[in-house]
Amino acid sequence: MADSADGDYSMYSMLSISAGDWDRGYSYSCVVGHETFPLKTLTRAVNKSSEVIPTETMLEGFQQDEHDNLWPTASTFIILFFLSIFYSATVTLFKVK
Repeated sequence: MADSADGDYSMYSMLSISAGDWDRGYSYSCVVGHETFPLKTLTRAVNKSSEVIPTETMLEGFQQDEHDNLWPTASTFIILFFLSIFYSATVTLFKVK
């Protein structure tokens, strides 16, 4: 479903649980992933003793986790970039001698 004119999309799913199962205190989990982050998933669990509404927790957590991965990815790229430059310079100096 399109959320706005800027091309954002969302999808949701709803699980119906009987009152008896909920009162027994069973825990229910949701695992969310996205194709742009193939090795990253977000898992949230909820049960009767949870203090927040599960859908709010899942949506806020997914948006936050998506931005939390930006710095480690960027810093890894920068480190590898400088290592490749250092390696190239070292190999060039030894081959020129």
